[in-house]
Amino acid sequence: MRTGIFLSYAGGFLDAVDEVVEFEKIGVDIALVAEAYSYDAISQLGFLAAR
Repeated sequence: MRTGIFLSYAGGFLDAVDEVVEFEKIGVDIALVAEAYSYDAISQLGFLAAR
């Protein structure tokens, strides 16, 4: 079974990177990113992929 989690857009891109690293350590397979207010999903996903 695969597990996934939504990333919070409240903390900013750097906080999201820290969250994804921790999620990866505990075995989360998928991280979903929402579009809201000032963050669009493609920018955040690109930032995460580059890190």
